[in-house]
Amino acid sequence: MARIWAVSCLAILLAGCAGRYRLTVPDAVSVPAKPAAVVVRLERQEFGPVYLPVEDAVLRMWVDDEPLRAAYTRRDGYASAAVPCPAEPGRHQLTIAHQDRQGGQVGKKAFAYVVRPEARTLVVDWEAIEKTRQAHRAAPALKRLAAAGVQIVYAAEGFEEPIAAHAFLAANDLPDGPLVYWQGGRQVVGTLVTLRALLTGPVTAAGDDADFLRAAESLSIEPEGWDSVVKRPEGGTGF
Repeated sequence: MARIWAVSCLAILLAGCAGRYRLTVPDAVSVPAKPAAVVVRLERQEFGPVYLPVEDAVLRMWVDDEPLRAAYTRRDGYASAAVPCPAEPGRHQLTIAHQDRQGGQVGKKAFAYVVRPEARTLVVDWEAIEKTRQAHRAAPALKRLAAAGVQIVYAAEGFEEPIAAHAFLAANDLPDGPLVYWQGGRQVVGTLVTLRALLTGPVTAAGDDADFLRAAESLSIEPEGWDSVVKRPEGGTGF
């Protein structure tokens, strides 16, 4: 009897949790007058903590007040579209929305960055400032570089939730910039490879992780040690 009661309670609990959607939306990156390659993933909670990819679902995507685009998810839950972006460089709001046949809805606000392709760009190892808690050391130098016109980009080894990442930057008085990924496969979308293809100006990578610096160098990005950036003299902005 006790076993039947326990199984019944578990079934009710799992059924009550099922049906929730989850959207994974990395930062999208583009250049002026070009659409952003937006790739997102839709999953649905089927039982307990287990989320499974949703196939053949329509996702609507748009940036600010630009024209809307839509795409169907594949078997792995991913959907992609070339989404129009504003011409002005900077951070813009990316919106993703889905409604299923039963009226269930999910939406997410994310970010689309229009970068300046010709600008000098510094790619900062995310782990160097977040996981090793070096944000307080890096903030003064990175702020000076950003004020001098250097474009700041952050690169993580694996997926980091962008909303939380940008909140971390703001809380630690670090300059904002897109978050891309330097390691991974299909599951990480906004990759350093994609970003590098958009940039025509000089690009430098700063970090203390040897694998990150090797990955950057393989993309013709000049590696630089972390301490040389953090300890850059007051007013020094050159690489």
